[in-house]
Amino acid sequence: MTAVTTACERLRRVASFHENKDLVAWWAAHVERAGAWITPQRRRQVLSLVSLVFLVTSVARKDTAPDAQMALPLSLRAILGVPCVLGLLSLCYLGAVHFRRLPETLRRRPQIILHLLFWTLLVALWLTPNAEGLWRRLLVLVTLVLPFLLWRCGYLLKSGQRGKATATSLSDHLFYLWPVWRGSETPYGKGFDYLSRSEAQSAEAFARCQLAGLKLLLLAQLWKAVMLLMRGVVYGDPHTPLAAVLHGYSLGTPRLPDLINGTATASLLTAWISVYCDLIWNTLTIAVKGHRYIGVLRLCGFNVFRNTYKPLLAESVVEFWNRYYYYFKELMVEFFFYPTFARYRTRPWLRTLLAIFAAAFGQSLLPLDPAGEAPRHR
Repeated sequence: MTAVTTACERLRRVASFHENKDLVAWWAAHVERAGAWITPQRRRQVLSLVSLVFLVTSVARKDTAPDAQMALPLSLRAILGVPCVLGLLSLCYLGAVHFRRLPETLRRRPQIILHLLFWTLLVALWLTPNAEGLWRRLLVLVTLVLPFLLWRCGYLLKSGQRGKATATSLSDHLFYLWPVWRGSETPYGKGFDYLSRSEAQSAEAFARCQLAGLKLLLLAQLWKAVMLLMRGVVYGDPHTPLAAVLHGYSLGTPRLPDLINGTATASLLTAWISVYCDLIWNTLTIAVKGHRYIGVLRLCGFNVFRNTYKPLLAESVVEFWNRYYYYFKELMVEFFFYPTFARYRTRPWLRTLLAIFAAAFGQSLLPLDPAGEAPRHR
């Protein structure tokens, strides 16, 4: 029993290497040698420059039409598309900085106005013929890019609404509007307010943050290996590298989507096993993506929460979403639940019910990836 306890303790120490005082002190000493490069302002400027490069390359690669003759040439995508996207981001930034000077309609409904812009572009594309010319193809390009930016610009406008964007520059926002850690339409790391609170201000904090990020990147690779094992052993996927090793042997559990659409059949027990395996599969899928994004974010000096943190240990539905897809839950709460709850001054149970319906309706409009204070390095 003592040997098992000792082995578990050693494994725990290895898994928590990012909290080892000696390792943190050693890495902090190397960080201090960087001098001015570790300051938050300098890091934001460097990250914004890298984000600008990523924006140019991403917009230049994005096709605007399936037909090669209708597609916008690569050079024009870079020359015309990038200024349009930067212009939109600059307008949102100026709106946040001068939020108190905006018209009352914009101040009261900034998020609705922002999304109306997107729907207006969609209507304009629907009402114009396909072969309209250069301006329409450019409009298609901006419309394709806009879903990735909508909620990030929403967080920017929220900072302006709270009066926290007044003394900031565009470089304080560009690095998360088009993040170097990439991500999906759901903003990992949220916006300026949350990132500023989570930003490492000292060499030791920066060292701890980077080591925690390295741990997440390693954990992402571990869960990816577990998914590979599941594909071979549990699902019997013949296209995995394990297929030759297993010689065709596997549990043969059907995938849940195949059971739903009728392409596979199974007994009641096997069907329930498929349900639980699919839950584990989806959890690992979203954990791998989230660990990569948050890992890079932490390497950049922002000690933000994990997107996925032991969701299968949750004891309630609310706790499950807080652990399973943290930043999607935060988006629902900040843009739908809290505004609705604060707006209607009625009975608490009715306010809560309205807020839940608002969040549920907002969730149906959002793209979802397939698939007290939290711990310091959650």
